[in-house]
Parts: sequence; C-alpha cells; structure tokens
Amino acid sequence: MFTRQKQYVATSFGMFLHFGINTFNDREVESGNENVNLFNPTDLSIDQWIATALAAKMKYAVWITKHHGGFCMFPTASVGDPTRPARSLTQTTWYAANGNYNITQQFAIKARAAGLKVGFYYSIRDGSLSLQFATPAEFKTYTLLQMTELAAYKPDFFWLDGAEWWFGDTKPWASTQERADFIRGIGVPFYLNNSKVWEGTPNAPPYSSTDLRVTENSAMPGGNKILSEQCRTMRADNKWFWASTNNNSLSAATILSDLATANSRNCAYLLNVPPDTTGQLPANMVSILNTVGASLP
Repeated sequence: MFTRQKQYVATSFGMFLHFGINTFNDREVESGNENVNLFNPTDLSIDQWIATALAAKMKYAVWITKHHGGFCMFPTASVGDPTRPARSLTQTTWYAANGNYNITQQFAIKARAAGLKVGFYYSIRDGSLSLQFATPAEFKTYTLLQMTELAAYKPDFFWLDGAEWWFGDTKPWASTQERADFIRGIGVPFYLNNSKVWEGTPNAPPYSSTDLRVTENSAMPGGNKILSEQCRTMRADNKWFWASTNNNSLSAATILSDLATANSRNCAYLLNVPPDTTGQLPANMVSILNTVGASLP
C-alpha cells in the first residue's frame, strides 16, 4: 500500500520550473491570445537548470509543459487541427531558428540522464481555447491527445492542475478512477493533482497509490499523516513565473527550514525556480541554491 507515494515523498526535494510565454509578458496566467513570438529565450540552458538542481541536492524536477493559457511547450498534432486548436512553441520563430529544439523532450532526456525523476506539469484549463470546443467530448479528445503525446517522453509522473477552476476536479474525465486508468494506460505510473483535496481515501486501493495531496506555499500541519507534497515558489512575493521586477528570493535559511519541516510531516518539498527571459535561472537564485545544497548532508 502507498508504495509510489512513499517513494515520491522519499525523494524529499525537487525543482519546479515555471517557464513559458508568461516569462516574456510579466503575467502569471496568460490569456491564451498572446502572440506566440513573445516566446524568445536568448540563451536557453537546460544544463544550467539541472546543474543547479543537483548542486541543491534535489532529486526530482517538474517541468511546465502547458500552463493555463494553453501554450504548449512541446510539438503537438493539435496545432493546425481546426477541431482541436492549440498554440505551441513550434509556431514561434525561436523554434525554427534553434533547429526545431524540443524543450520538453530535451528536458526529459537530460534530467533523467542526471539521475533526476521527471515530472510533467500539465494544466487541464486551457485559457480562451477551452471555450472554442463545441462539446465536452471534443475538449476531452484534445486533452487526452496532448497527454498521450507527452507520455511518449516517458515522464515518471504527471502533475495536473487547473481542472477545478473550470470543470470540477475530475473533468474532462467522468471520475477519478477513469482519470487514473487513462494515465496508467498511456504508461505514466502516477499523478499528482493540485486540487488541494485528498483524492480518494487513504485506505481505498487501487487509486490511493496513484494520488498525492498537494499544498501550496504552506507546509502540512503538524502531525500530518497523509503522504503529501508542499509546493512553494522561490520568489519572495509568492509569484511563479519570472518577471521584470520583484524577483527577490527566499533565503537559504528559509528554504532549509521549510524543507526540514515539510519532510518531517510526510511531505516532499517542491521549490519553484523560474528561469528568466534568457532561458537561464537567475544568478541570485542559483547562488542561494548552492548554499542550500552545501548545507545538506
């Protein structure tokens, strides 16, 4: 019972990477109508992200494959399909100018090679595009297509978000069971869901071993018995994407204290470190994470 949950919590410390079109427009949630060519990193370095995670002694990393506005950070057949419209980095001038560089694929390859577990964040919510589907079935087809495409990169898990804002927690699936069956059916062992509620009861197999509780920006209460994850951003103002102002960071001492507290309460600790418009992690955050790693056993 709870084998996957226990293995996940045992990873203890991970890096969340919020990077996408929002990085270039100072927004947290994109509208879904932005010019795709806003996305234009000048010195993208996945190697730098991974080196920083390893220096901080992190054991897993979660990559934003699609945020709430629907901009896909991977090639998808839903681009150009009038029944399942989508926008993707493949439509940007940056993509062609950089040899059709598939960031999501390269992230998975490089992180796995470095020994990190790989998670794919995927928002079910899809900005204004969600309103363009004639029926819920069309939107479900669109969602399942994209998740199946992502599964081909062999992530260790999905990190789902956004469904509860639009559709109710389990949509576009009919139930939690249907969702778990689909995700396992495409070869991804388990998923997390940022609904901030426990999915299923702790003693109700088989789905208890696929779900984890997620909390945002606050550790689980003392005595927590549910295997969980605390998700926090390194930005001191609790924002998730890099912005042109107010990029002050949590201190190394705060991160170390949060990490210790979370781990003592059955929580893995997922720390967001947002790359800037160059495509690299900000130098001040890298320095702080180096200090964190040097302080850990």
